[in-house]
Amino acid sequence: MKVLTLLIAFTLALVAGAPAARAAETWLPEFDASKHVYLAPQLANHPSKPVTFSEDFEAKINELAKKHGLSIYVIATEQGDELEGDRSRFAPNLLHTTLYGRWRVQPGFSEDRILMILWVRFKEDPDHSSFAARSGSFLHGYGIDRQRFFDPNGPVLSAKRQFMPQDPQGAFLAVIKNVNDEVDSKIASGSSGSTSGGAGAFILVAGLAIIGFLLLVWFIRWLAAGGGSQSSGGSSGSSCSSSSCGASSCGGGGCGGGGCGGGG
Repeated sequence: MKVLTLLIAFTLALVAGAPAARAAETWLPEFDASKHVYLAPQLANHPSKPVTFSEDFEAKINELAKKHGLSIYVIATEQGDELEGDRSRFAPNLLHTTLYGRWRVQPGFSEDRILMILWVRFKEDPDHSSFAARSGSFLHGYGIDRQRFFDPNGPVLSAKRQFMPQDPQGAFLAVIKNVNDEVDSKIASGSSGSTSGGAGAFILVAGLAIIGFLLLVWFIRWLAAGGGSQSSGGSSGSSCSSSSCGASSCGGGGCGGGGCGGGG
């Protein structure tokens, strides 16, 4: 009886523990304004393919960040059990919803000049991964936004092709360098990160205003010429009807008594 009780207890323990093991979610760090590199313990302690960063990795990031005053954060983690479906979407979905949602309400977090880069290595396939970045309003002003990051030739995916999976640190640094280069290119071409969108809207509005003004001038001249109802030669006043001659073009007397042009 005692042995049976022990077996039952052991079985229940296994059943209760199994969901907890399966429910291990993807590791994501808490925000620390003074820390710019985050490495998941699952990657650092991986039994066959551990991930390591050089001691000066964070210093290199900070140096690159100075060029345009960016606040750069890189996060390396391993796929958790909750991630399913399209593997290429793991990093974008986690970054743009879960991680950003947590960080944005923390003290010291400023959205304007952020560049967050997230790498999610697949748990059962460590040679492949999902890679994503999120930028703030400063970089958005130069066209460096989510759409640009999804571009196969953009700053993120081109770096992934070049450095992953053999050199994650190189991939992170390449993304930052690519972003800096794109900002430099936009500045050199005369684009302004803070006003480029507004300038385009101003030009559009100004153009529409000019067109509207020209149409108004044409309409006034058309009315002054009789609204197209004035006849040539010796036409009589009867050629002016109430439908073609309003008070503004016929004078105070309506369509009678020569009030519509010089007929008769």
